[in-house]
Amino acid sequence: MHQMNGLEVLVHLCSLSPRTRIIIITGREDLAVRSIAAQIGAAGFLLKPFEDAEFLDRVQYALTDRECRGTKVR
Repeated sequence: MHQMNGLEVLVHLCSLSPRTRIIIITGREDLAVRSIAAQIGAAGFLLKPFEDAEFLDRVQYALTDRECRGTKVR
């Protein structure tokens, strides 16, 4: 199977289902990736490790009317 990075997976998922809310969970802090993920339409971004309350906040935000934009990763 073709190897994809997280942003490519996000674009692919958004193209398959634009109304699906996607929260990125990563162990690596990267402000550029966070910014691009938000532009594509990620509903949230969590840096591991995270607290339960932080996760619940992101899920609540993701449940607002927020669609993927499906832009391509540069």
